[in-house]
Formats: sequence, structure tokens, C-alpha cells
Amino acid sequence: MNVATLDRGLQALREVIDAPVASFFSSCVHCGLCAEACLFYTETGNPAYTPINKVEPLRRVWKNEYTLLGRLKSMLGLAKPVTDAYLEEWREYIYNSCTMCGRCSLVCPVGNDIVYMIR
Repeated sequence: MNVATLDRGLQALREVIDAPVASFFSSCVHCGLCAEACLFYTETGNPAYTPINKVEPLRRVWKNEYTLLGRLKSMLGLAKPVTDAYLEEWREYIYNSCTMCGRCSLVCPVGNDIVYMIR
């Protein structure tokens, strides 16, 4: 990927960050129930296949650009940026390991629609 492609991809992520997305990341309690409901994670045991990991690039953009702590870290150069290499690695987890079955959303104790976030 070149810089223009990465910038377009990051801009696309920024465009989908709205109130429901911010609410999702703010309300997730990291309980792990979604992971236990995910067929890909339960079959492989690989934490990279957990539903919350599948939305990690979007979370990083949200955290770095839309939270006070994230903005402060970005200004100090301490934030973990979304890079080409990271997106390339992540692509397998989102496109090849999610059937959009919705089991993760059904078990979420705070009612987050994880499938909506992955989509």
C-alpha cells in the first residue's frame, strides 16, 4: 500500500465513527463473552480471532483521535498508529474469519452490536 491508499483507508474509518461507535468503545467492559461465542476463536484458541480484535483498527483511530488521552498521546508521539503493516495483518481476521452470525452480539452483557461494528 502507498501513503495515499493508507490515508484513504484511515479517512474511511474516521467517517464511520459516530455516536453508536463511540458508545460501543466506551461501554465495552472487556468481559470476553463475545470471544467465547465466536466460532473462529473457540476453534482456534487464537486471541487474534476474538470479535473485539476484529474492530481494533477502528478502535485505535477512535482512541487516538477522539479521546482526550488519545489526543495527548498522539501529541507526545506515544500513540500506536494504524499502519499499512497492521492493516495487512488485520485483513485476514476481519475478512476471512467472521461469518456475521451475530453470536457475539447476542451474548454481549451491555448490548453492543458487535456485528454492526465489524460490518
